[in-house]
Amino acid sequence: PILSMCRWIADTASNVDVKLLASFKSPPDIIFRKEFEMLSARSRRFHVGVTVTSKWHGTEFWTGFTGRINDHMLNMFVPDIHERDIFLCGPEPFADNVIKILRDMDYDMSRFHTESYGSGRSAQESADVGKSLQLKGPLHKVTFTKSGKTVDTDENITLLELAEAYGIEIDYSCRSGTCGECEVKCKGNVNVSPFCEIDAKSRNAGFIYVCCSTALSDLELDI
Repeated sequence: PILSMCRWIADTASNVDVKLLASFKSPPDIIFRKEFEMLSARSRRFHVGVTVTSKWHGTEFWTGFTGRINDHMLNMFVPDIHERDIFLCGPEPFADNVIKILRDMDYDMSRFHTESYGSGRSAQESADVGKSLQLKGPLHKVTFTKSGKTVDTDENITLLELAEAYGIEIDYSCRSGTCGECEVKCKGNVNVSPFCEIDAKSRNAGFIYVCCSTALSDLELDI
């Protein structure tokens, strides 16, 4: 919805001053990047800022913001933020964090508009799932190294569902392989859903998205 609003503003040449701040994991993950650049080029009243949240070791020299959105970043990019309406779209944990930042800044929340997506169900709320897991062979052992738990799984249950079943907390938002919140280091072989959007660089480094991965061998997860 945010991008649609920006397109409408540009297409109608509306006299609206827009500052769009977007957050992505790394430069290759920036969707609609060329369109952002085009919108900025079409109007001097349209400004785009992008922050990347992970350490970037690629070949591109990144000159934008780094880290998660915070009050310092907002004040730097939008110094007149208290005079503007804010429209926010993103996963629930992301939206909750931005809302907290704005409230701490004493922003007038009557001027705030949001649309979030994804479920924020916690592992504790999902713990009862473990009682109803019906595993169908072949079976594999999954060790959650930080939690000190080793459990059985099959080749059908996602590793996120498995972690939830045993009360192991994992950050996530979309549950569909899109947001990247559930990325963890993994040793062993997994089957990755074709809809998973993890990049080849992360996979080659041994990372997976647990929401869209199932075990094909015994595994060690850095959780």
